[in-house]
Formats: sequence, structure tokens, C-alpha cells
Amino acid sequence: MPPYAADFVPDNNYLAQLPEWARNIEEKITSSQKMIREFIITHPACGAFLTMGSGKTLATLSALTYIQPAGHILVIAPATIARTSWLDDIDHWNIPITHRSLFMTKGKRSGKSRNMSKKERHESYSRVLSEPPSLYIISVDLIEDLIEYFATKGHKNKTSNYSLWPFSTIIIDESQTFKTATSKRSRAMRKVVPYTTRRILLTGTPASEEPGDIFGQMLLIDQGQSLGTSQRYFREQFFHTIKNQEGFVIKYQPKLGAKEEIFNRIKPWTMTVTTPLLNVPDCHIVDKHVDLGDYWEEYDKFKENAVLNLYYASQPTADTDDADGTDTTKQQQVTAPTIRDILDVVDHDRADIQHRLDDLTYSSQDFQHICQTYAPVDATAPSESQAVLNIRDADIDPNDIDTIIAQNKAVLNNKLLQFASGALYFDPMATQLVQESYTEIYDPQTDTIDVVENIINSAINADTSKYEHTSDGKAYIPLHTLKLEALYDIIKDEDLTTSPVLVVNRFSTERDRIIEYLKPYDIHAQAFDGSKEMLDQWNNKEIPVMIIHPQSAAHGLNFQFGGHILVWFTLPHSAAQYDQANARLHRPGQTEDVYIYRIIVDKTVDEDLPDILEAKRSGQKQLLQAIDRKQIDDLRKIF
Repeated sequence: MPPYAADFVPDNNYLAQLPEWARNIEEKITSSQKMIREFIITHPACGAFLTMGSGKTLATLSALTYIQPAGHILVIAPATIARTSWLDDIDHWNIPITHRSLFMTKGKRSGKSRNMSKKERHESYSRVLSEPPSLYIISVDLIEDLIEYFATKGHKNKTSNYSLWPFSTIIIDESQTFKTATSKRSRAMRKVVPYTTRRILLTGTPASEEPGDIFGQMLLIDQGQSLGTSQRYFREQFFHTIKNQEGFVIKYQPKLGAKEEIFNRIKPWTMTVTTPLLNVPDCHIVDKHVDLGDYWEEYDKFKENAVLNLYYASQPTADTDDADGTDTTKQQQVTAPTIRDILDVVDHDRADIQHRLDDLTYSSQDFQHICQTYAPVDATAPSESQAVLNIRDADIDPNDIDTIIAQNKAVLNNKLLQFASGALYFDPMATQLVQESYTEIYDPQTDTIDVVENIINSAINADTSKYEHTSDGKAYIPLHTLKLEALYDIIKDEDLTTSPVLVVNRFSTERDRIIEYLKPYDIHAQAFDGSKEMLDQWNNKEIPVMIIHPQSAAHGLNFQFGGHILVWFTLPHSAAQYDQANARLHRPGQTEDVYIYRIIVDKTVDEDLPDILEAKRSGQKQLLQAIDRKQIDDLRKIF
């Protein structure tokens, strides 16, 4: 390849010197991809935090062909990306880079891709040392296995020597998987970073939940030059800590001006390219609202019971009434009083915290903590009544209330989302709530309203045979089909042979119920299994409705050739999952306007999710805008 310089403008004479594969890339690569390429070439350690669908894989591969790094190259990516994107792009563009997977192989009989066994992986690792400089790819879940193998040369009892690391260039795709600096994979990765000469981190969601997510990624890029090497010091410097009653930190709140300071420090190593530079069709967000109708009253009761009387404690009691006089233990269910009960008997200024108790509850363990902290209970006294008497004049710390709220709100919120979705996972909590909330329940099998008594009785006896079961064996209670009806209403007018629909599920009950619900309409829905073969089927429009989960299929995969309609059955709380899943369709290569449908049940917790996601996304937008390099304006003039 001819030498590359940032101020060089390729002309026809230059292009004529290139081999055919390189010329094809130069003719197709976008201006934004050229910016990414230039940044990678001129920055041996860098983070390219790019809008999803910006073509980072091709831009990085193109940069490698100019750099021609000495030694092996290792690409680390989530399994679904590692199976497809990188190897496919190399083959598609005929880039002359020797490459192979370190964790996937072809089945001898089926010819389909499959995961290697541990023995096969280690045999694959052993060949690396004798092979010419090549590009290898591995799943992020196996990076610890790979690092330890080369550190010990495959011998378990040998002292680790990380200088034996054979990959001089590492590329981490979806680098947010290393956001937690204390995770095992992050600690393992940092052991070999000093023995690399080039590090490239790629992601579209570097800090989707909070600015602190960037620390672990920057530590791999610059080894602590921008934000330091101690996560503890980093947090103390830039964040306020919010702790629970046991003293554990449950949240980090950025200090005034902290985000701006973090952004300024990481600028020299990072860049971003924003969506307006990309040539992609428009994306339309359409909310499909669902009315609970007759089920709203049951939802309201469900919610009320969850708040006021949800948790039950199983307490052993001695019983010597047996005929042989021996002691036995029985389980006695005791209802724990609620925070509202305590506040009613405590002389405390409740006005400033009462509003925080809506939709919230706490467990009996929380109650015992409050009792022991503020008014220890005599062990011989009736625990509940004595506790209420002793705590009457106690001054409860609002921080304890906040902690109890934070710990239990997630549990309750998840149950309410399941109710809105149409099915509750089986557990004692769900059983009790349904028992207290329902006198009747919809039975989708018979399309009638049936009395729930038999189901409740079987649940109390831990007999799940009368429940529905997901394909992975989880028992659940079917409640209604309102969201399923809304989904069918969205797709019924589509020509699924030319415009298949991608459905994103949150709960496994949704996946299985969608497949079964659409069968009578002669719509064959399938759940994505992560394989390249199934991805190809989708992109060839051979699957009319495909169901994906955002955690396993929302990163780096190209679904845009198979359709332009995506439906969120239940929205996630994670902004990263939301943005990444939407970007499976809304990305370069898409030829149609993309429609993102969000099924939202009115007057339920579903309504809160769009605002929650937007708040998180706005924080990440600040980061991407802050590190949008000043040189981009100059680069536009060059390209």
C-alpha cells in the first residue's frame, strides 16, 4: 500500500496504484469512515466512540492495511459480532489479511459454525505462535482464558508470564464490555496491555448509564494517563457517593463540573463521528399505546398490594405437640408492616419523604434493620407489636428510607412491567399478589375468564404443572394478550415477504408467547439463535418475524438488509441496549426509512420508560459531543 498522510488527497493517479480490493474500498468508504481511519492511523492508542452504524469495522480494517502493524492482531468482541461482522467484512472486501477465529469452527457433518470445546480452543491457541502475522478474533467472554493460556503456555501450574503475549495490536469492539475496571476480564486485560504497541477501542455507547463508565475503557487505552490508575481515586475526585445502610455504595453522583473535566482529559485519545455525517435514511419513532381496559383495575390492585403488603417472612416456630413428643419445625408466614405503617406511628416530619414512598415497599429484613437501629426489640416480646411500640418515638434517618426504596423499587418495577407485558413469572411474591388482586383471570387457551383459585392453590403448594412454561423451563402465569394484539395490529398490514419485522423482547415469556400467538395467523416467528446462518436467513428475507433480545443480539450485527421495521415489545432500562438494538436496522446499507414501534401500556410503568431512556441518552450525547475533535472541521476540508 502507498504511504498514508493525513493531509494527502487521493486522486485518480493514486487510486490507479492501488490493488483492486483497496480501490474498491476507497470508492465506497464514506467521509466519516475516512475520519475514523485517519484518527486510528495517527493515534496508536485510541478510542473511537462512534454513532452506531458508522462503519467502524471497515474503517478500522482499512486503517490496518495502511499501518501494516508488525505481529499478530487480536479482535475482541461480543460473541455475536465475533462470529460474523469482522470475518465477513474481510471476506466481503477481499482484504489480504490472514484471519481466523479462535473460538468458532465448522461442524464436520453439518458444516454449520459451532463453538469450540476448551480442548479445541487451546489447540487453536497453540498454533498462533508458529503462524505468520495474522488477525485473530475471540469472544470477549473468553479473553481471560486466552490471556492465561499464553501467560502459562497452557500449563496450569506454571507461574504466569504475561510478557509472552503474542498480539501486538488489540482491537476491542463494543469496548463498553470493559467499563467495569474491577471486573475479571478488565483486570486480565490490563496485565497484557503493557506488551502491546497499538490499542483501538470501538463503541457507540461508551458511557450509556453514567460518565464513570469511561474509566475502565480509558485505562486500557492510555494506562491511566488521563484519568489515573485508581478507580477509587477517580471516583473520589469526580463523584459524590451515595451509600446504603450497610455502608455499601449504591450510586455515584458527578460533582459540579466533573463531567466537563473528564471529557477534557480524554479528548487527546478519543474521537467521535456523529449521525448527520452518515448517509442513512430517516428513523421514525412510533409509540403504539395500549389500554388495559378491564385489566386496569386488577393492575391497580396488584400495584397497591405490592406496595402495602408484598413481602412475607418464613419464620420457624417450635412445636412439641407431636405424639412422640419430639420437636418439629413448621413454617409460619408473618406479614411485615410497611414503611407507611411505621411512618404512621413515628413522630417525624413526613412531608418531605412521603412522596418518595409511592409504588414502594420493603422486606422484613429491612424492618428488622430499622428496629435494631432505632429501637431494639426485646427478644421475648411479640416482635411486630413491640417493634411498633418501641419505634413510636424513634427518629428514622431518611437515608435509610432511601436505601430501602432503592433496593425494592427495582423488584416491584420488574413485576409491574411483567404485568403490563401480559405474563408473570412464577414465584411466591407473584402468587400472593395475584391471590390478593384477582378474583378472575383471562385464560388465553380458552379465550374465557376463569376463576384463578386452582392456579393459586397449586402455586402455594409449589406445583407449577398448571402454569405455562417458557422454552427454557420457567413457569409463568398468563394474564392477558393486549400487547400481543398490538403487535399483530402493527404487522398484519405488512408484506412480510418483502418487509420482515424485527421484534425486541425483554422477558423470555414474551419471546415464547409471540411465537405461539402468531401461529394461528400463519406467521412463522422465530427467535434469533445468534448464528451466522440465521442472520443470513434474515437478511435474505426468509424469516417473516424474528425475535431478538437486546443483551445478546443488539451489538454490531447487520440486520439492515432484511427489513426496516423494529418493534419493542417492552422497552429496556438500558440506554445502551436501546440505542444498539435500534441501530441494527438504522445504519448504512439500509435503503428504507426505518420505523421503530414501541408498545406502551397506558397508566402503567411502561409509560415511564421513554423518559428514563431519554435522560440516559442525553448524558451520553454530552460525552460524544464533548470529545468531538476540533480537527474534524479540518478533516472535512481534506476529504
